Amino acid sequence: VALREMPALFRAIRDYDGEDGPYRREVTRDALTFTLLTWARTSESRFATWNEFESLAGDQPLWRVPAERMKMHREHIVPLPRQAAELLRRRRFASDEPFVFPGEKAGQTISANTMIFACYRMGYRSKQTVHGFRGLASTWANEAQCYHADWIETALAHADENEVRG
Repeated sequence: VALREMPALFRAIRDYDGEDGPYRREVTRDALTFTLLTWARTSESRFATWNEFESLAGDQPLWRVPAERMKMHREHIVPLPRQAAELLRRRRFASDEPFVFPGEKAGQTISANTMIFACYRMGYRSKQTVHGFRGLASTWANEAQCYHADWIETALAHADENEVRG
């Protein structure tokens, strides 16, 4: 999806009306929105647990993704935008499950295919993947020319391959 098509993507997610019942649709919409807002990898969002979040009601809410769940095996700290913190506060009251985006069975997350299949149902097959949200974020941030490239890479949890520089 081109950057100019982002508003349509956000509307499609907001209006997503999948085949899986009202509660499941809401979880899917929230997982997609959260992933898009945080630039997270799909698995990072899917396996997010409530104990990873700090100060959701405060001025500087954070998501502290533990090293063992990160691709580069380093803790990743994500400052949460206001919209993501609001989404999380709303979700907190929707379920008593340990996972932010619970699956149909107690104690499980949404499936690995939930979000991508939602993209397909919204008409984005061959146009957009959930992992591709990260590419959109990088393109937007780099083209905005007001963010340092190192900060963009840090936000994406990318590690510099040069050990000294990293």
